[in-house]
Amino acid sequence: MFFLSSYSNKISQEEKIEIIYKQYGTLLYVVAFSILEHKQDAEDAVQETMLALSKIIQALDDRSPQYIKNLAVRITKNNSFNILKKRGQRLSFHVPIEDEECTPSNENLEHEYNLRSDAETVAHIIQSMNPCYQEVLFLYYLYQLKPKQIAELLGRPIHTVKSQLRRGKQFLTKSLKGDSI
Repeated sequence: MFFLSSYSNKISQEEKIEIIYKQYGTLLYVVAFSILEHKQDAEDAVQETMLALSKIIQALDDRSPQYIKNLAVRITKNNSFNILKKRGQRLSFHVPIEDEECTPSNENLEHEYNLRSDAETVAHIIQSMNPCYQEVLFLYYLYQLKPKQIAELLGRPIHTVKSQLRRGKQFLTKSLKGDSI
């Protein structure tokens, strides 16, 4: 079944874009925000995506929902990376920092420092990897997505994502063992 062609042929291009936005807008925003880390920039990236899709909307009439979703995610990622380039920044992986109110006690301070240091080391190693491994490991560890969800989000086959996870984990393990020697 085709996604947009299942609607009446009398709906306008604007209405088709609205359907796509209602269906995938939240996903596109999450993708953009995970790259840009700024609400306004993420909204701009999604808006640019919708503009790009509006230019090719007629070509999407015979396409499946999965194809349209993958295309929209890919365009959103590219728009987000373009915004980063304009800002002169690169994709970064931040180690989440806990609330200031949750300060560790004195006996746990050294343990807390070691955990943060380890997390920063892992984030640094992931940053040095091939971008395809960066994306997969970032989504797997930071957002705790399952391989199937990552595959859907990135528009890659599930087996490709699993292979990239395995290879990325192997590289990470080798790098960590090399650092500790």
